[in-house]
Amino acid sequence: MNSNEIVYERKMTGSFMKLRCDEVRPLDEKILLKNNIPGFLKMEKCYVNNEGQYWYDISGVQSLEMRCQYNDIKLEFLEKLVVSICNKMELLENHLVSTESLVLDPQLIHIKGVNQDEEIYFTAYPAQMKTICNTFQHLMEYMLTKLDHSDAEAIHIAYGIYEKTINGNYSIADIRNAIIEERQKKVAEKPVEEVVAPISQPQVRVEEPKEQIKPTLYDKLRVYLLEQLDIRLPERKKQASVIEKYKKTDINRKWFKKEKRKENREKVDDTMLIHPSSEAAPEPVPRQIHPLYV
Repeated sequence: MNSNEIVYERKMTGSFMKLRCDEVRPLDEKILLKNNIPGFLKMEKCYVNNEGQYWYDISGVQSLEMRCQYNDIKLEFLEKLVVSICNKMELLENHLVSTESLVLDPQLIHIKGVNQDEEIYFTAYPAQMKTICNTFQHLMEYMLTKLDHSDAEAIHIAYGIYEKTINGNYSIADIRNAIIEERQKKVAEKPVEEVVAPISQPQVRVEEPKEQIKPTLYDKLRVYLLEQLDIRLPERKKQASVIEKYKKTDINRKWFKKEKRKENREKVDDTMLIHPSSEAAPEPVPRQIHPLYV
């Protein structure tokens, strides 16, 4: 597809890519507009000046052409692209859509994400008249020029795929299966030690070293007298830890407070009992007047 046939427009709601509707396949168009097939750009049909247009939402994605301009293509991405193309062809067939609707133009293949989280989105165009084999061959020619030529393995595999497309009488599904088999061989050819080592090596539990109690002078004297003079001294009581001492002092302090409180209460009771009542009070003594003042 020529670049002058693609129109880009940016709005407040997002970025869109517009393609003209010429000689469409009506059944494919209805199915694609009604169903949002995974891995394809969201598609809508609009009319501008009585001309039909397909609008594709390209917000947050980058075209394959733009990606190849700034980054070298690695083998992993090329394999992922080929496998993804074959999977999308099967999805279209499951939805009864012709595989000719799958556009493999680098301008119309978009990528979202970075590195291993990359997702490839394709454009479904029901007006395309080229065969899928022809467009796949042109895509492989384009990818050969964008590959990282320092990676000899990637160049070898890419040329092998391209040779199959030139010879004709090939299937993209066969290419995908060959790529998957190569991946499985790489996993199988890995050294056995890398896979077995973590399983064969038991996990050893490392115990923390216990604190060794240093013998005191009394213990050394006790051992010496026992070995040399056969005199057996009594064992010394173990010293209580700081926590145990704190607990004991705390208990003693509580007991002392309790006893003090009890003693104060008894004193108060005793004073209340000793206090004289009004009945037991002595009779008043009459006032005596000196005879000189009579």
